[in-house]
Order: sequence, then structure tokens, then C-alpha cells
Amino acid sequence: MKWFFYTLAFFMCSTAVCQTGSSVKAGKARFYKAEGGVDANYLKLASDGTYRVVAREHMFVAVRERGRWRQSGSVITFTPSSVMRGGEMIAVNGRSYEGDELEYKGRTFIAFKTEDSAGIVIPANETKQQLEDTPQVLPLYVFFKSSANVFAQETKQTCPFRWQ
Repeated sequence: MKWFFYTLAFFMCSTAVCQTGSSVKAGKARFYKAEGGVDANYLKLASDGTYRVVAREHMFVAVRERGRWRQSGSVITFTPSSVMRGGEMIAVNGRSYEGDELEYKGRTFIAFKTEDSAGIVIPANETKQQLEDTPQVLPLYVFFKSSANVFAQETKQTCPFRWQ
């Protein structure tokens, strides 16, 4: 009888471990945050090839853009399906833009290449120089790699005023 319970316990534990491993693999989303002083923008690159950009200001939290993404090397191509214009999400077709996912001094960030993108175009060299000059402070308006916890917590609440 002991053998049966040991076998059952082993089976249940191994099943739990396998389920945990597969859910972790399925949840390999990446998250980025761009501080803007009194606001912030968040980017979620989901493992299913979709993305969304969420804006958080002192009065609201809103999705600014949705679409699909793909990566080739360090270049991420974003193809929006809808963007926020005039307070409403509108469908967009046929446009895409790119950003480079770069790592410098242990920080991963995205440098966008075109004006009509999810973030402000700030040359990668400028971001690297700011990281050199003040390594303890992340440059404003640049999407730096963040965590799922930060994304979940901060996109569910409006942001209090903060002064820098």
C-alpha cells in the first residue's frame, strides 16, 4: 500500500512540475517601461506575436497601440492594428516601424528608428552616453526592459504626481 501512495505522490509532483514548466515557457512575454517624468509608457511583447503599448498618466491608464511584432536579430518590427487617435482606438493598415533591441551596461532597451512609432526616436548612442554619464538614472522616454510584475502593477493604477 505504501508503494501505491509513493507512486501516486511521485506522479502528482512530476505532473505539477511539467505543468509549471510548460506554463513558464508559454509565458515568455517581454516587458519594457519608458519613464516620462509624470507619466510612463509600457510595452508588452507577448509570446504569441502580439504587442500592446499602455500609457499611464496621473488621471488615466489607456492602451495606446496594439498589433503584431516579430524579431530578426536585434531588429523588432512592429505592425500596429489599432492606435489611439483623438481619444479613440482606430484601425490602421499597411504600416509598420522598427526598433533595435540593444543591451548596454547590463540594460536592455529599444531604440526606435522612425517618428511614427510607439516611442520617441532617441538615437542609441545618445541613450548609451546618458547611461555612461549617469548610470544610476535611466534616461527618460526610452523603453527599458522591465518585469511582468511592474507592468501588471503599474498599468492597473493611475500614477501620482512625482517631481524630478
